[in-house]
Amino acid sequence: MSDGALADAPALVPPGRYQAIYRFHETAYFRSTPKVYLHLQISGGAHDGVRLYRAYRVARLTGKPKRYGGFKVHHSHAVFRQMVTLSSAVTRPDRISFSALKGCLLSVSVRTVTKDAGTSSRKPQTLPEALQYSVIDELLSIDAGSMEEVS
Repeated sequence: MSDGALADAPALVPPGRYQAIYRFHETAYFRSTPKVYLHLQISGGAHDGVRLYRAYRVARLTGKPKRYGGFKVHHSHAVFRQMVTLSSAVTRPDRISFSALKGCLLSVSVRTVTKDAGTSSRKPQTLPEALQYSVIDELLSIDAGSMEEVS
């Protein structure tokens, strides 16, 4: 019997504040709910190069789910609130463009996922320590570069 390694295991870094750069975003459905996943990479420090993501609910996807896919949001969605917090250039939900984050160094908050998503018939359950992973919890600020509204 050989020692196995978990292939493509999600990253696990200590919770806290990190600097990260935008890599890409992708759209998908998770349990029939439209989502946009913002993929970032930690820049600097002991965890330089670690890739993490932030998942946002959106109103709907425009087109098929794909990398750099289109989506629609409402003013109450978390993705719109965070983008407005990052830049005063974002003023309308129909004008969100993650490509405006290219070249920006972002300050982000990272948290550890300790419970699974559960199902409609089962409450979320605690993940064993070996299965816990890190995600971006919040985009806090732009530390370098500037985000311009992209129409």
